[in-house]
Amino acid sequence: MIRYILRKFLLLLIIFTSIFFLLPLAVIGISNNQIHYNSEDKDIIITLYRHATDSVEEIELEKYLEGVLSAEMPAKFDIEALKAQAVASRTYVISKLISGNKIHDIAHVCDTIHSQAYIDESMYDQKFGSKKDEYIKKIRDAIDETSGEVLYYDGEIAKNALYFAISSGQTENSSEVFSFDEPYLKSVDSLFDQDAPNVTKEYVFSEEEFVNRINNEYSNANVKKYDDVEILEYTESGSIYRIKLGNEIIRGLDFRYLFELNSSNIEMKKNGDKIFMNVRGYGHGVGLSQWGAGKMAELGYKYDEILKHYYSDIEIKKASF
Repeated sequence: MIRYILRKFLLLLIIFTSIFFLLPLAVIGISNNQIHYNSEDKDIIITLYRHATDSVEEIELEKYLEGVLSAEMPAKFDIEALKAQAVASRTYVISKLISGNKIHDIAHVCDTIHSQAYIDESMYDQKFGSKKDEYIKKIRDAIDETSGEVLYYDGEIAKNALYFAISSGQTENSSEVFSFDEPYLKSVDSLFDQDAPNVTKEYVFSEEEFVNRINNEYSNANVKKYDDVEILEYTESGSIYRIKLGNEIIRGLDFRYLFELNSSNIEMKKNGDKIFMNVRGYGHGVGLSQWGAGKMAELGYKYDEILKHYYSDIEIKKASF
């Protein structure tokens, strides 16, 4: 009887120990490999944070891309440009799925430029008007014709398939804008951008506003006048890389955000008590130029040629992970 009880006790102990130690490992394994995807999958689900409603939606990947393309690129562009955008946007969201990092700790992506801009079907009429059916069909065709395709670099899906609106005539090296250096995000010519409407915009600030805005954001700067500001270094494309604001040295990107400018490609001068900033381009300047892609497609370039121009040494392949 005692032996029987002892055997039962040992058996229960083994079961308990197995559950206690092995179950967490199984959960970790699941959490690290939540998603398996190949080009045949049509119903992979992502989570999307909606800022307006402070809610999270589950949405099929390809349907999400429809909303992204509708928001991110002019639908009047040639379909080859839209296909390039589809591949870049698909790469971006899939890289977020793979990383496991979540925006606001709750979703893979959000619906603003912090991830990718996104609109849903309720906004199509307002966005496209009488051309809604034509444009949505073109967008869906661009997604379908590149189904499952993403950017690969050195055998792995690109982690940062970045893009922006309009360059100043040349894109930026990622290392000169952000805190990372991706070998496929190198500065390349984008000469068509110089013909974009509103490629140049002038901003005017009073010297008092200029000084106050700097000191309010950077309390140690102690800027007293315009002459206390000095551009220290430019990027390869001619944007501000580093700028000295009194006692503070910041990135050109942060200076752009401080003054809510279209880009970091800035020429500044003082005239009287006014500070004039002439800004070229729109966006951070890294990766695919959407306007440049539109013009290349118009001239007959195919989407793969466009992508390989803006992303150095990449391959375009069906996603599998």
